[in-house]
Amino acid sequence: IIIIHYKETITENKKSIDTIAKISTEKADIELQIEQLTHKKAQLKIESNNSQKEHKELIHSLIISQKGSQSISYYYFSKLFNTDGSCEELIKKFIPNTNLTCKKCQTQIDLNNKICNSCSKEISVLNYSVFKNIRFPLQKALFLSYKYYNEREDINYTQVAKKLDMNKKTVWNFCFKLEEKIKRGDFRNWTEVIVDI
Repeated sequence: IIIIHYKETITENKKSIDTIAKISTEKADIELQIEQLTHKKAQLKIESNNSQKEHKELIHSLIISQKGSQSISYYYFSKLFNTDGSCEELIKKFIPNTNLTCKKCQTQIDLNNKICNSCSKEISVLNYSVFKNIRFPLQKALFLSYKYYNEREDINYTQVAKKLDMNKKTVWNFCFKLEEKIKRGDFRNWTEVIVDI
């Protein structure tokens, strides 16, 4: 009886060892799969970020493109330029940073500085654009400038005002300001219209 019991114990131990070995192998396989999935996830994240960056660059190039090109919707525009800071950065790209003078003391300034070195007046990129003293969101004013320049012959002020959730008279007045500027100069694209040095 003792021998039979001993054989059964050995058989059970062998089964346990086999089970443990099988579990260890399965665990190693699962860990390998997890590692592969983690690597694949990282690759997809990089590809997604690159794709989003390319998409943003495409939209950005559409926005600064010549008149007559494909127009972009307010939805995409607002996704790309969703803060006043991002709008100001876009405007800053269009303002030549040479021979700019402080509006207060007339000394030469650099738009990358926040304060004039001579008089300590705050420097705002908006002071060198058509957006100085606007009383509605900069994002809407920037989009309205883009839309008006590219579609001014066909623009419907009521629809634009509704889309931007603005008063029709405000839209009309701002577009009138842009039209007056367009009449005074020869502009190749809308980015030149918004600069007011």
